[in-house]
Amino acid sequence: MASNFYLPAKGSQEAQYSISSPGTYTWTAPDANNDGLPYDLVVDLWGAGGGGGAAGANSQVPGGGGAGGAYGQATVTVTPGQIYTFKVGAGGAGGAGQGPFSNTWDNTKNDGVDGGVTEISLGSGYARANGGSGGNGGYNDYSNGNERGLAVSGASFTSNSATNITVTVNNSVSGGYGGAGGDSTTSDAENGGSVSAILNQPGGTGGTHGSQLGSSVYDDFVGGGGGASAKANGGHGGDNRTTGGGARAGAGGAGGAGYLPGSDGVDSNGESGWIGKGGGAGGDGYLTFKFTTTNGGSAGSAPA
Repeated sequence: MASNFYLPAKGSQEAQYSISSPGTYTWTAPDANNDGLPYDLVVDLWGAGGGGGAAGANSQVPGGGGAGGAYGQATVTVTPGQIYTFKVGAGGAGGAGQGPFSNTWDNTKNDGVDGGVTEISLGSGYARANGGSGGNGGYNDYSNGNERGLAVSGASFTSNSATNITVTVNNSVSGGYGGAGGDSTTSDAENGGSVSAILNQPGGTGGTHGSQLGSSVYDDFVGGGGGASAKANGGHGGDNRTTGGGARAGAGGAGGAGYLPGSDGVDSNGESGWIGKGGGAGGDGYLTFKFTTTNGGSAGSAPA
């Protein structure tokens, strides 16, 4: 959903637009200063978080957490009459749980989906907050050793200037990494990476890995924590609540943060059949920009 607010055109006024719903939008740059000349936008962009990886349908193969999306603020010089494209990234879906196990060592895995990019662009020019990588899923095979969902790196902020769009990055920070699932004890599981405060953003805390809450000898296969963003926290890795000595499939990895927090991985409850649990969804991205109008110039319309 795009929204806007601005004061009545009188002297020097500030216009601001924000886009919260994932999707692609266009915006025709108005004549903000009533002179037909280029002018500056200040744009804040949050990439979406990656989805958590699913656990495989076997023991020792929990899912890893998704990574956090990047954040950046840029001054973008635009030209009146040019049509600019805005994108807001959707949080990546968590990997689908696998199982029940069927005695087939197929070595497949269900990774989380990458978070979408958030950007302003024209031709080859752009300011872009990349989305976090989806978490690695656990394989349906632990016969080759460590087959849990391993850690993934956080997303970065990138830019490029081109005709009718000049980008100066004021500041930026990468998203936090997604933590690995734990394959034999929770000492192997990893929390998601945290992100420090930057500009007017509070920073975020990486999600904690899952915990052993059951009583089974196999109750340690927990999901990895989701990576944070500059705005929000990563999700909590799925807990393992298995009791007894039967089913022993792992829990799902957590989602990484975007503008919104990542979701928790799905807990493993020890159902019969070694059913691997799904990953949590990543948080959606966000975009907002502002500029000044003078001399009776136009603030235009919201991106649509």
